[in-house]
Amino acid sequence: GSNGEYKTIIDPGTPISNWVPASEVGAGVYKSNLGFEPREMTVGGKRIGKINKTLMGSGDGFKLLNMGADEEVKLLDTSILVKFWDGVEAIYGYKDNITYIRFRKGDNPNDKAIKAAPAGAAIVINNKSHLTLSGLAIQGAEFSVSITGAGSANNIVEDCILKNGRKRVYITNGPSNTIVRNNSITMDYYAGNDCLGAEVTSAYVKRHVYDFFKHIVGSSTSDDSGVELINPGANTVISGNHIFGGLLGIPAYNRGVDSPVYGLKIFNNKIHNMSSVGITSNEGIMDVEINNNLIYDCNLNIRIHELNKKTDLGRRVYIYNNSLWNPEGGGYHFYIHSAATAPAVNFPEYWIYNNFCVGGNRSFGVMEAVVLSGGMPEFYIFNNTFLAKNNFSTNLINCINKTNYLGFIDYNSFGGLFPKSITGSIFGVNNVFFSGDDTYLKFPDIASFLEEFDRNSYEIKRLDISGTFSINNSDYMTLPYCENTWNY
Repeated sequence: GSNGEYKTIIDPGTPISNWVPASEVGAGVYKSNLGFEPREMTVGGKRIGKINKTLMGSGDGFKLLNMGADEEVKLLDTSILVKFWDGVEAIYGYKDNITYIRFRKGDNPNDKAIKAAPAGAAIVINNKSHLTLSGLAIQGAEFSVSITGAGSANNIVEDCILKNGRKRVYITNGPSNTIVRNNSITMDYYAGNDCLGAEVTSAYVKRHVYDFFKHIVGSSTSDDSGVELINPGANTVISGNHIFGGLLGIPAYNRGVDSPVYGLKIFNNKIHNMSSVGITSNEGIMDVEINNNLIYDCNLNIRIHELNKKTDLGRRVYIYNNSLWNPEGGGYHFYIHSAATAPAVNFPEYWIYNNFCVGGNRSFGVMEAVVLSGGMPEFYIFNNTFLAKNNFSTNLINCINKTNYLGFIDYNSFGGLFPKSITGSIFGVNNVFFSGDDTYLKFPDIASFLEEFDRNSYEIKRLDISGTFSINNSDYMTLPYCENTWNY
């Protein structure tokens, strides 16, 4: 429209108003026979979570529906108590053709604008090519856009608003040359996006929301993503999007096929308030470039997943020119995961350079299994600024101190707290340390980081990578690089 409003709205949700009390379950619980199994439900256009089938089948889902308004539960694997409804506010479940719903205070759902949709996507592109979706508002579906099949190529999703649902853009089973650009992508959560980031003031609630979507809505996996790639084809581009308010921003992997896929570019995106991960780098994709993104207020800004897995088809990833911020004490900038505890056949190759990581709890979290499975011998970390409270996890230091457990780590600037000495020979002499609490407390919010952070003041020593270069007596190729083009 002339004022920027979206005039084409695709919403497969059906209005629901025939709720009756489910007194057999508990006070404040309502039920209805919708005539189908709902896979997405919104209240006033905002998503609420669905209890998974396993919990509904066992009867535990009904116990959750009957939770008292101020009843407490323990965060998983801790003794910390939180109120169950904090960060949840409403839930629904389905069993034997009946849908059940409960609001924290037992509100009558007939007084609210509730819509429900069955399984599936609002738009499906299945083995079709050269299609462009532009200027659409897509909401209220389990998936907003599904692009699938090796016969799909050169499709574009641009300038759309995509909200609600388990996945906003789902790219799977081989589509090539897909472009997802300049979209607004959000879960638009009923309980509010302010309970989805890593802000320390409500860290327990945010952890509870993460647990809720992973183990009550999902079944051990985070049941929400902005743009998800599972076995994509070659040359996917995800750029210029605003992805916020959910669990996973951009997860991607390629497995269970004959060979790795080549080419994935993720750049110029703004990603924030994800209770799980901003960007997840996973197995089976070669020549990935993750650059010029602004990622902030996520529990894990960037997650490197399933390291040293023997069945990994191979990966080569360049992570550069990204700006990462987290609040004091909240979240990791890089989290390196491994389920493997035996040495890899082929170690994943990661080049991490020219990034700025400010605030938060840690710059690097590294699982012990990473060390047990042979470390990170193909990780090259240089020309970065790390100003988290703690930059070196124990397992990162273990990789530095062990022979052939890390490629190199040099020409970086470190602030915050750090060990008195790092003895590993692989830890380069060109690293620079800034002392004082102000190095990680100086930018208490995202606005101060964007307005006041002077990158040049922390660039004391930098390795010239404009051409081929050498470090530790080894020669390396020219790396992908482009100037910072994102106007944060």
